[in-house]
Amino acid sequence: MYKGSLDERPVAVKVFNYTNRQNFLNERSIYRTPLMDHDNIARFILADERLAADGRMEYLLVMENYPHSHTHLRSLC
Repeated sequence: MYKGSLDERPVAVKVFNYTNRQNFLNERSIYRTPLMDHDNIARFILADERLAADGRMEYLLVMENYPHSHTHLRSLC
């Protein structure tokens, strides 16, 4: 998990490499399930894909970041 910002709001970004595409699709499907809006579940913002530096695809799940969460986030550069 990485920390980042989207429109000046803090976000958490989960990055999947090209070999974990199916895991990305599964998690994206779960977050898109109706009624997943709950105080104890990070709010899903968007899913995206991009080319990594090595030319392979990366898949991203962007979620709301809770500043006092116990999840350790690394900076996304």
